[in-house]
Amino acid sequence: MGVTCLEYLDIASFSMADRIDTGSTSFRFVLVGALTLASLIPLGLVSCVASDRSANYESAVNNIGMSWGKEQQISGPVILIPIATEKDENAAFVAVMPETLQLRMSASHQIRQRGIFEVPVLEIEAIASGSFPAVDLDSLEQRFGPLRAGQTTISVGIADTRGIRSADLRWGGKKMDLVTLPNGPFGSGISAPLGRSLGNVVEIDMSNRDFEVDLNLRGTRRFSVVANGDTSNIKMESTWPHPSFTGRFLPDEREVGPDGFTASYTVSGLARGFPSIFRVSASKRSNDFANESLGFEVFEPVNLYSSVQRSVKYGILFVALTLVGLLCLELSTGIRFHFVQYAVTIIALAMFFMTLLALAEYIGFTPSYLLSAALLTGMITWYANGTIKKRRLTAMVATMLAALYAVMYLLLRLESYSLLVGTAVLLLTLAILMRTTRRLTPVAEGDGKD
Repeated sequence: MGVTCLEYLDIASFSMADRIDTGSTSFRFVLVGALTLASLIPLGLVSCVASDRSANYESAVNNIGMSWGKEQQISGPVILIPIATEKDENAAFVAVMPETLQLRMSASHQIRQRGIFEVPVLEIEAIASGSFPAVDLDSLEQRFGPLRAGQTTISVGIADTRGIRSADLRWGGKKMDLVTLPNGPFGSGISAPLGRSLGNVVEIDMSNRDFEVDLNLRGTRRFSVVANGDTSNIKMESTWPHPSFTGRFLPDEREVGPDGFTASYTVSGLARGFPSIFRVSASKRSNDFANESLGFEVFEPVNLYSSVQRSVKYGILFVALTLVGLLCLELSTGIRFHFVQYAVTIIALAMFFMTLLALAEYIGFTPSYLLSAALLTGMITWYANGTIKKRRLTAMVATMLAALYAVMYLLLRLESYSLLVGTAVLLLTLAILMRTTRRLTPVAEGDGKD
């Protein structure tokens, strides 16, 4: 008797179902592996949301910086003597560094808010003093060519001139008339004329080579100075309690406390990275000069977006450990979870990270982590109890989830030891899995006996 196509397909499907036992241990391991890889999709979506929120925070920082003042760097003062050239676009200068530079910087911080985002900003008072060496124009002309001594200026580089609240420069005790320098050889800043004409003689006012600079600035995130003196002594203090010292030089001495920090530097001209007198072009700034800075960044010890991003990176490990834990529970008790229940559990685990991000923007990372972990642990435990229906085993699931959340929090906080702790957790999981699966293969009669 003939067999129709539909009957053949039914027979084939039943034959395939017989060959693939969905209740077999091998199939369930394959299922857990496939679902673990599939969890990368919801975790990736959460990571994209966290990146978008982080970009919104950076946009808020930039918007505040546009009106308050961005990262600030003070470079100078420097004496600039123009070199005579035929074309202004090829303008070049002889830059003369001070013999001594003493700088005292004091910064206070406050919090500005843009929407739900809080951004720390700085108010900076910088007082610099010192002296320049005597300038020998004849010697400089022999070295660099004809000079326009009458156009000599003393300049102070300031990274973002919008942040200037007040500025005062004194040369030999005399207050100088300052102008904004929008695009000088060392960037933007302020300058004052030093060249003067006496009849047919053009010279530089070197009657007194001492200078004093008093600046009041606003800025965000970072403040730095260029230690450009032959001998530079710099002291910084701030009310911000979490500085991250940056730049070419670290402090010789520093003290950090809950009320702020102090730091002091002594930099020799031999270590600063450029000579006392050199040629600089207006069209091509001296990067060597700007890169020889020292200072601090406003470090935020708990940046919620970076913390959430790091937690999502551990998400695949967290999902794998949870599913393996449930599978071990199946193997040791005979309970069987449906693959749909595994999938729903993965969605719940991914929702932990979304809940963490949503709450952290309002109540901070640690409270959000505790609340999210408690909420999702309760939901997953309640969901698993529908299949388990035994208090002791349900308590084991709750304990496992709580332990995994505690371990992940430990990994996030102990950044330097995260590899060690993570490896220990994996080894422990492997030991449990080996203990659970070591008798999956039936033992033949007579095996294992002498």
